Amino acid sequence: MEELTVIDPLFPNIEEAAEYVNVFKNGCEAVIVLEMKLVRKWPVRPECRKTPNFPYTPRMRNDSFLRLLSQNRQFVVLATLEMESEHATPVTAGAFRKGVDSDIDLFLQIADWPVTPSYESAAIYETKRIYGWDMENRRELPESGMETEENVIFGWKKV
Repeated sequence: MEELTVIDPLFPNIEEAAEYVNVFKNGCEAVIVLEMKLVRKWPVRPECRKTPNFPYTPRMRNDSFLRLLSQNRQFVVLATLEMESEHATPVTAGAFRKGVDSDIDLFLQIADWPVTPSYESAAIYETKRIYGWDMENRRELPESGMETEENVIFGWKKV
């Protein structure tokens, strides 16, 4: 793989995700799509809105999603809301091991990931399916195609 980037927003369908990727990364040949379902809301307590003191790097975020790709049934995805002008956009914060709620709480309290103060909850998603998407031909890739692409960017399909 030449480049690996986890994109932030969640999308309601593959077409919107593909359009975003076309603007975000011109010339991208394929994306890996995580089709997810909402499992539950996650309360964002007041202490999660304080000044963060832990730098959450893009590398750390990418690594969390790489673990999800290799062991997807053992992980959930945390999404928070980020304010963009007048609209809140759901953004993927990272992948966390299922059943280790204390990791999510700690992350929300100390990481410098955006948590909009006016929102009282984040969301937890489970992966339903992972597949490759051919950007040029706008079709799902066979499994072997996901391994041979040179430029791969993570994308999401929210259901």
